[in-house]
Amino acid sequence: MPNSGKYNQSDTHSAKAPIEANWEQGTINPKKSLSGIIFYISPILLVFATLCFAGGVLVMGLLSIPVSENLVNIAKAGIITSSFITLFYFLIYTGRHIIFSAVALNSYRRTLVENNLEHGSNYPKVSVLIAARNEGMVIEGAVRTIAGQDYPNFEILVIDDGSTDETPTILKRLAKEVPKMKFVRRENGGFGKPDALNFGLKHASGDIILTFDADYVPMGKDVLKRLVRWFEDPECWAVQGFLVPYNTGNGSTIAKSVFCERVGGYMVDQLARQRLGLLPQYGGTVGGFRKEVIRKLGWNVKALTEDTDLTVRVAVNGGKVVYDVSARSWEQAVQNLRSYWRQRYRWARGHMQCALRYFLDVVRSKTMGMGQKVDTILMLGIYFVGVMMALGWLLSFAWWAYGLSWSSVFSTLYFPILAFWTFGALGNTAPFHEIVVGLKLYGNGVMRMSKYVLFLAPLFLVNTIICCEALLHELTGFRSKWEKTERYVGVLHNNGASNSHGQ
Repeated sequence: MPNSGKYNQSDTHSAKAPIEANWEQGTINPKKSLSGIIFYISPILLVFATLCFAGGVLVMGLLSIPVSENLVNIAKAGIITSSFITLFYFLIYTGRHIIFSAVALNSYRRTLVENNLEHGSNYPKVSVLIAARNEGMVIEGAVRTIAGQDYPNFEILVIDDGSTDETPTILKRLAKEVPKMKFVRRENGGFGKPDALNFGLKHASGDIILTFDADYVPMGKDVLKRLVRWFEDPECWAVQGFLVPYNTGNGSTIAKSVFCERVGGYMVDQLARQRLGLLPQYGGTVGGFRKEVIRKLGWNVKALTEDTDLTVRVAVNGGKVVYDVSARSWEQAVQNLRSYWRQRYRWARGHMQCALRYFLDVVRSKTMGMGQKVDTILMLGIYFVGVMMALGWLLSFAWWAYGLSWSSVFSTLYFPILAFWTFGALGNTAPFHEIVVGLKLYGNGVMRMSKYVLFLAPLFLVNTIICCEALLHELTGFRSKWEKTERYVGVLHNNGASNSHGQ
């Protein structure tokens, strides 16, 4: 990947786009192979086993509650019951991920065909908002590539949120060189991305408001068209595209592992939610809203994950979020443990905030279907998985301390099943099997990256600590502010179309 300091605006289609992945590359054809038949039948059997096992676990846990008032027996029963609840929690997520993987494998090719339909003649004006605070390393690449989009009626509005680096100088120059771009500056900025976007919204003239982070570079010249076309459906309030890390060729194992995780999340989780009529998640960038919707809802300045916050508020107010797997953009992945920790802490605590704040709103919603409600609660609760893992370790120690035996609680027949489900349920945004499915569907030779899935195991242990810290801070009222992710220089200065992921 070039490290030249010069920016060369050229055709962003110069590299092979991942949306060209075909049936043979990206999916298993059940009509042509025994492995395909087994793969498509096995999720059904596994889900059935999950339901049976989970039901038995729950019943046996309830039956373990003692009648005796003996404190030792009560403690033992509490440990057993808590253990079953923890297992039941993991089993729910495992079954969900298996279903999502099967749906993505079955529908990816059909989704690409549907998403490649010709755009209509309606091109509403679009305002692309970019919140920028000290983004001198990356802002020019984003502005110039977005300005090259093949869309007839749009503006780029950069909100300089009190930058103290070279960002203001770069923006002044770009405003002269890029006709579609303008910028506004807040001298007293620095209060976070949601606050900056609310400020920028006041200056936006478009009917559709799209947001891009400063390090995001559209993959192809038709990304705006792909995003905006969904608003022809009056029920569509928000849209989200596919985010792909590009800085994986620099030797950072963390960046490569994050690439695998992101592909699993967007290629499988988001796609399955879209196909099943659930709630795709607005990711805060490479997506947007109808102007009247975002004016009414606004970005929540108190939310650490304002994107998740908006996703839920759109749903409970009767709107629909659409995910387009073919509207793709490059992003920077974190490259070191310090940046990873800060980013995931914000994500974990932000999701927990939304779970605690909107749980009852989701349950009481008259516009969300039962499937949407259940999956939304699971989406908001994903970062509690780390807390439950820590609880599982504590419970294991308690079992040992009290001399309890698994075989005294249920048959050893369940041991292999338990081992499989516990392993499969590990994860932050996607477990191992789901990530491999995502890499398979992505194509373009990225299956060679699958070896970095193994590195996600220790990262998941790190996430366990992060999630526990986030929950502790949330419950104790520890104050935390919105912090942007660290940027890196020299990773994408040409045309935004590089498809090199390194090995």
